Amino acid sequence: MAETVRLYYLFRGLSSALLFKTFLVFFYLESGLNFAQIGILHSVFAATVILLEVPTGIWADRWGRGRVMGYGALAMAFAALGYTFLSGFWGFAFLEFLLAFGLTMTSGADSAFLYDALKRAGQEKEYADLEGKAGFAKHVGMATSALAGGFLAEIDLSYLFPASAIVVFLAYVAIRRMDRSLPSEHTHVFQGSPVRLCEALGQFETQKGIWWTVFYSALIFMFIRSSDTLLQPVLRANGYSYWKIGLAAAVSAMAAAVASRHTAGMMRKFSERSLLWALPAVLIVSYALFATGTGWVLALLFFTNVSVQGIYSPFTKTLLNRAISRSNLRATLLSMESSVKRMVVALMMPVVGVVVDRWGLSAGIMACVAAACVAGVVLLFTAPRRRDAVELPDQASTSEPGAGDLPLSSPACPASRPFSSPSK
Repeated sequence: MAETVRLYYLFRGLSSALLFKTFLVFFYLESGLNFAQIGILHSVFAATVILLEVPTGIWADRWGRGRVMGYGALAMAFAALGYTFLSGFWGFAFLEFLLAFGLTMTSGADSAFLYDALKRAGQEKEYADLEGKAGFAKHVGMATSALAGGFLAEIDLSYLFPASAIVVFLAYVAIRRMDRSLPSEHTHVFQGSPVRLCEALGQFETQKGIWWTVFYSALIFMFIRSSDTLLQPVLRANGYSYWKIGLAAAVSAMAAAVASRHTAGMMRKFSERSLLWALPAVLIVSYALFATGTGWVLALLFFTNVSVQGIYSPFTKTLLNRAISRSNLRATLLSMESSVKRMVVALMMPVVGVVVDRWGLSAGIMACVAAACVAGVVLLFTAPRRRDAVELPDQASTSEPGAGDLPLSSPACPASRPFSSPSK
């Protein structure tokens, strides 16, 4: 079990270390694209995730999380290398598709992989703490890649892509070792993906806290995804060189790593309500101030914005995982959550891009702030009552490992007969 967890951390760190991530917007701008086109590329990425997130989650549930995660790392490595050979809007659109395809094979499957590995060992109560540590590894990978990417970008932006491909390929090597380190077992899976999807949708109907948490997650994710397109260009316009932007991103990512590492402790120390509303409030305020800030204030606001993002993933994933009672649907439901938040990005980013092209970066940032305020009000008035809310780890009732794993028929879904299939 210890080896599995260590390799899981290594995979999360390496698969997140895309050296070009912080600087991709500059590469697109230097290639002749405007912000509206960049927004459309974001939509291509998001639409790919929306279409493939649930199917890849089903594949992970059915054929093995480790195997699918490895294929995802390979796809991301090929996408990174592709920027060396392809150019133009349509070439970039294909690479965004391939990168998103790779991401869908790791998103959801990774958290489900860890949670069920812990559940088999009777240690699922440790999930929040270990997911926080995995988030720490992820942000360390992002920090290291941002710092190294800043210096490579000073030489040539094109150097970022083959370097990223090498690093992400190492993530594939790590996941293959982790896959072999797991004991063989048999799990119950559905014979048909439509039945599994129908049962997963049934979880949204019966678990009222899930859908609210999914849309809450989408609100936070909008800031995370838009920051790469909007905040870095503001820093560049205010005289920050590539290496300084990389340094700011690295320091901020390390702060996010620390925040992620201690999320479980904060969840035990503070109330659920406090954390729920503190995260979007800080992001909204920091974005609004970023639109009008200058000089070192921008670096401070950038630091604050990225630091808060470190809490987001382990916090929301813990809420969702605790609400999901059936392990054989876990990756599918987490993938559905990812699809919803990407849908928000697909709708927002082209609009924001048009606003930036017409009225400037500050107007685009404020458009995100306005949309977030509206969404926040809706979430506030639709928040589940306490008895329907998603349970936190210290509030959740314990259950025997494996409870709820067997597929159940429901009036809305056709009955299905499970069969045993090896899961590696």
